[in-house]
Amino acid sequence: MFLLVFVFLLTVSAQKEPTFGEIFASFDTNNDTYLSYKENKDTFAKYDTNKDGTVTRDEYYKYVSSNKPCDIPGYAFDIYDSNKDNKINHLDYEAIFKTVDADNDNMISQDELEGYAAKIFNSPKSYNESCINQQKKIVAGT
Repeated sequence: MFLLVFVFLLTVSAQKEPTFGEIFASFDTNNDTYLSYKENKDTFAKYDTNKDGTVTRDEYYKYVSSNKPCDIPGYAFDIYDSNKDNKINHLDYEAIFKTVDADNDNMISQDELEGYAAKIFNSPKSYNESCINQQKKIVAGT
């Protein structure tokens, strides 16, 4: 789910841009027009390449980008890592799912996901702070 938001944003800069609806539909594996917790959990599993139950920043970057500093992946990772331990685990994942599920029906509609994406990626100040922090980590070698 949260990864779907990010995948959508990455495709915005692509030559042939799929619509948000097309991307949403690709994650809606049962074609019911909602993303269930299971569908989102299955998506999360794709990022956890070593299958240890957590997604590290490195795993996240490898799955979604070319690991460039100050790009959306780092910004998104920082948002999804709710306890700031540099890992996304099931607790972080559940917190994001509950946040995006605005009507608390345990399903995420395309409208809910679009609304969430608009909120989190429409904050230049937060984005710039994230970029600065990423650059500091890269320079420090952490």
